[in-house]
Amino acid sequence: MRYLISITLVCLPCLAAHAQTDTTHQFFRTNSKISRYYADLTASEAVVYAMGYHSEPLIGSGYSIRNADTLKRQADGSYEGPHSKIIRQKNGLRLISTFGNSNRALRLDTVMYAGLANNDLNNAYFLDQYGMLHQELRKAYPLHYYDFVYAFDRWRAFSKEEKEMDQMQFKAWADARLKEIKDTAMAAEEKYNRVTGYITQNIRQIDYATLKDSLAQLQARYFDKGYYRDAVNAIAVEQPAYFLQLAEDLPQDRDAMFWCTVSNKAAITRLKNVQGHEKMKQSFRRAKRADTWAPVVVVGLVVAELGVAVLVGFLIF
Repeated sequence: MRYLISITLVCLPCLAAHAQTDTTHQFFRTNSKISRYYADLTASEAVVYAMGYHSEPLIGSGYSIRNADTLKRQADGSYEGPHSKIIRQKNGLRLISTFGNSNRALRLDTVMYAGLANNDLNNAYFLDQYGMLHQELRKAYPLHYYDFVYAFDRWRAFSKEEKEMDQMQFKAWADARLKEIKDTAMAAEEKYNRVTGYITQNIRQIDYATLKDSLAQLQARYFDKGYYRDAVNAIAVEQPAYFLQLAEDLPQDRDAMFWCTVSNKAAITRLKNVQGHEKMKQSFRRAKRADTWAPVVVVGLVVAELGVAVLVGFLIF
């Protein structure tokens, strides 16, 4: 968005210096989308942030902080650090950074509104930290797949005031939110692990009602997760009649149950030998055939798309 400001050019430097809400900090940034940097300057030092990106097609995108360099103010008014240098020239500030093996002098433009810089830097911090938490949970709980894409939804849920907090305030606030996410996830994982263990360890002597109640705690909508899959496969192999009965009693979960077991040869054999439940066994066989043909259908669709693309290219050229 462009703002038309009626003001004499002589006053522009004053405006740039005082437009930011925090007079102890001045934010600058490069105008290049390829080499995006933020610089946070104070009277004694500066921090240069080399920015990167998080991106999930059709889901969302955001910033990442690839590197941060702390610079000290020099006697000549420049700032110098291990990987960056900010120099003053007649027409403004220039950033010389060795991040990415580049020594180009990039122009630094004043960020007129500090909230904009805070928003981008806070976005990068949150997405980076969420990504590390996501990896930590995936490593600790391999039976449950944690998807990074939810980070974008959580960021979008924050208010404008929260997104534009001072960086240090935001870090403390965001760390508390991330701890809540971690604590909630760990509590759920402990429950899923406990229930799955109970089912698999007691599958041969467990009664049907207890089994049904226990399986309901694992939530079939997460059928692609390991807990539900392991429990359902154990039931299909050790208690195949219970498996078919569950498929009858839980029609909303039937597809998930079948999807988890159609590739399990031991389960297929045990289910085939169960007396009765002919309707469910027929439904299971249909699911198995669909699973068998699925790769062929996918390949066929890809070939068809390529054929259309070639035909269109031929007609055009």
